[in-house]
Amino acid sequence: MGNRNLLLLMLGRLVSDFGSSLFLVSIVWEAAANFGGARAVSLVLAAFSIPSILLAPIAGVCADRLNKKYLIVGSDLMSGAALILLGVGWHMGMRGFGWVVASVVAVQISGVFFRPALLALIPELADAQSLTQANAVVQFASTLANITGLAVGGVLVAILDLDTILILDGASFGLSAMSEGFIRYARPSLSRGVSQRFSISRMWSDIAEGFGLIWKPILLRGLILTDAAVNFVSCSIFVVLPLLVLGIGDGDPKGYGVLQACMAVGAVLAAAGMSLLQSVKRRFIVLALAVTTSGIAIALMGTWGNLPLLCVFMVYIGLASTVANVTETVLIQEMSPSTGRGRVFALRGALDSTLRPLAFWLFGAVAVLISVRALLVLVGVLVALSGGVYWLIGQHDRGRDSSNTAAPLER
Repeated sequence: MGNRNLLLLMLGRLVSDFGSSLFLVSIVWEAAANFGGARAVSLVLAAFSIPSILLAPIAGVCADRLNKKYLIVGSDLMSGAALILLGVGWHMGMRGFGWVVASVVAVQISGVFFRPALLALIPELADAQSLTQANAVVQFASTLANITGLAVGGVLVAILDLDTILILDGASFGLSAMSEGFIRYARPSLSRGVSQRFSISRMWSDIAEGFGLIWKPILLRGLILTDAAVNFVSCSIFVVLPLLVLGIGDGDPKGYGVLQACMAVGAVLAAAGMSLLQSVKRRFIVLALAVTTSGIAIALMGTWGNLPLLCVFMVYIGLASTVANVTETVLIQEMSPSTGRGRVFALRGALDSTLRPLAFWLFGAVAVLISVRALLVLVGVLVALSGGVYWLIGQHDRGRDSSNTAAPLER
């Protein structure tokens, strides 16, 4: 891939996402080991979601009204500075649980502003024909960094103090910002009469406009609502997986780690494969097939229980989920106006962040009432049916294009 800007962006993601994974492992371990176990871990994980729920609409406006390159560089610099300051504070004896939560909130606030700007920037760095490839390259870097970071983090928490890990994490964000700073980017010129200026006084009207960008177009609304439903139901896997491992043989916890690794391997393979493709045709069909077959794999996990088969299913779920995610991201980028992509992706992220804790609570309660295997079958059926919804949305899209006497888009 010869796109210099995307390679710099990929390098930045590789470094900072590696640091983010180190941070996740170290901060969760600190909460579990020294601040009350499960309750502390729950509070820390909740702190990861709260900034997105509260600030995503504002972050979306910033992504649409400010220079996206400066926004992602600034977000990485803020994350790095916050982590280094928190690491220094920890080293100086500020070691309360509030300090742990503050570190999570500080990093997540920067991340909330980073993510919509990144997803809105990619279509401006790549041409329309290579949009799938561009998203896949960034996804590959992020997935590979997360896997490596989680593995290395598990080792580092045993040999380094939290203050050292926080400072290393902060340095990784600084390196990411340096890479992204070399991106050559100029904001595209807009048609006359279209405002691109950021204004505090217009914040609420800009946020309301963002909701309208999602709700008014029936295709985009259907795509995002179906995505939210699939993500909500799929959260059950993270609740059920450790329980499923406990019911196999002697319940060796290594089996849980193996299954998580298998899913990550599938995600890396999918992202690497899609990064070799310039574009994907019939994207709605690809999306529908990926979601439907991943649902079937989840349901099969509830019927066949030995570890080798579960590993195969988890590899495929990771692969299909990544194909679906990249394909859907491209569709949303194509359907959203260039002046509103930041708000669309920010509000999509806020919706997922709001639903995720509810999903963990709901499926945790359901797992007490019915068997784990029955729950997996139920979830698999629901996910598979969601693939049919994606197919129907694609049919509506083709019918709309045909009624406009234009050739249907290769979605």
